[in-house]
Amino acid sequence: MLAVFAAAGAAVLDDYGVSWDEPVERGRAVMAADYVLGDGDLATDQDRYYGVSFQTPLLLAERLLGLTDSRDVYLLRHL
Repeated sequence: MLAVFAAAGAAVLDDYGVSWDEPVERGRAVMAADYVLGDGDLATDQDRYYGVSFQTPLLLAERLLGLTDSRDVYLLRHL
């Protein structure tokens, strides 16, 4: 049964839009990754208290796959 739902979800993956908060969430993950790599400053950012435990693995997958097109990035996130 789970396989049927997964197949149905994959079949309509292109039909999803990008909600207003998805770029914001991705931006937080980028900010956190930059901070960990020594390139960013979290002390002055207004969103520094929000967790990125779900967003960081998605950013890592995006970078490992070499995705640069925003459409591909959000399709991966929706998958």
